[in-house]
Amino acid sequence: MRLRWPFLGLAALVCPALAWAAPPTTIRIDVDPRMELESVVRLLGPAAGDPEGFVRRDIPYARAIADHFAADRRHAAVRADSEPAFKNFKFSDRRQVLLRLSPPPALQVRVEMPYAFYERAGGRDKADAWLDGLRTFCRDAGFLDFLASSRGLLAPQVDAFRNEVARVDYLGKIEAYTGLGLLGSYSIALSPFDATGGVANEVAVLDDGAMEISSVIGPEQRPGAGFDFWSKRIPSVLWHESGHGIEDGMGDLFSDQIALSSASYQPSWNCYGDWQQCFKENVVRAVMIRLIAQEFGQAAADEQLAYETETRFPYLKTMLDRLRDYEKHRDRYPTLADFYPELVAVLPVPPPKRGTWEFSSVPSAVSGAPAAKRLRVLRYLEQIIARAKEPAVLAAARRARDSVVQESETMREPVGHNFEADPATAPNPESRPNPGALPNPNAPPNPGAPANPQAPPSR
Repeated sequence: MRLRWPFLGLAALVCPALAWAAPPTTIRIDVDPRMELESVVRLLGPAAGDPEGFVRRDIPYARAIADHFAADRRHAAVRADSEPAFKNFKFSDRRQVLLRLSPPPALQVRVEMPYAFYERAGGRDKADAWLDGLRTFCRDAGFLDFLASSRGLLAPQVDAFRNEVARVDYLGKIEAYTGLGLLGSYSIALSPFDATGGVANEVAVLDDGAMEISSVIGPEQRPGAGFDFWSKRIPSVLWHESGHGIEDGMGDLFSDQIALSSASYQPSWNCYGDWQQCFKENVVRAVMIRLIAQEFGQAAADEQLAYETETRFPYLKTMLDRLRDYEKHRDRYPTLADFYPELVAVLPVPPPKRGTWEFSSVPSAVSGAPAAKRLRVLRYLEQIIARAKEPAVLAAARRARDSVVQESETMREPVGHNFEADPATAPNPESRPNPGALPNPNAPPNPGAPANPQAPPSR
């Protein structure tokens, strides 16, 4: 994949109004043509051997698919998908791939594709052949016309999900809790053929530094042929994934201090295989559980804590106690960035005491990073500088910003310069995903749109 870096001038990078101001974020919720195209092809194949995560539901929408595409069961895309060797390409992995593509029929890569997904499909050639089959099926079988005429069959369930999200204002609550904005987008694809809850989640940084988050969510079966996209774990999914978009930047900025306790990481925790990511997961879950407590009561929060299991996240309980202190002193800590040193301090090798706390001049998680991530960090730092209150955190954020700007100036490239992605350094999707927000089905494809690069979040 080719990455383009439209270099931003220094004035834009250091001006809060230009660097991070954004309209209020909302969650976009819809049926996604990418997911439904793949589901239709899957439904037309043999009934046996359904892969993990895919559910054949006896609902009017599924019957409409069977009737409309009855003549397409021998299409090359259906035959290829039904080959036994291709069954190793898990359903959740396919969803992760589709999240990184533009709308059908183009299905062009628009967010960096981890090479591991190609390997799971049997290699790049087989993955490309699979996508070519989906493109051809989309055109030959009139898939987009079918979807346009059949959306109404899913409209009641989609509308009910949207209404529940709007009722609680999940993004508004986590932004208020952290004092920080998402600085990006969050999109949810609802598909009746996915397993209950979150099937795939992706978090990516776009070339302009904006965060893009996506989740694929399946329904809960109801008596008879009924189903409902809302289920017990949806609040945790929403606050978990949006939490990564809002909170992970703090973990990057404090990465050197977090690394001081890396020796305490134990593989038996099964916590994403990486100490830095494991710490971020503890923070994200702690904030999510506190929001559940505030919105749904302490009993619901206790149940969620038990579901997460302390064997995977051993600092969760201590962080929850610290966050209660944060909530009581929001006059002192207007943002979670002000308080973040207290969360890092729960680790076995605590960082310096408040007052001597410093970001690294260029945090190791940022130094030498792709241009998109540097832009993301700069936008994030400007937001902290504009909203935080702790003098030490503010001073350190300004130093970090100036250092990253200097590094960006040093690495400056002409607009449109191409950087070839190196498969050897492509991100591992098991360590933490990266996302594509639901694209506008009517928008033209943008095959060159770059971005930087799991299971359900609360697991």
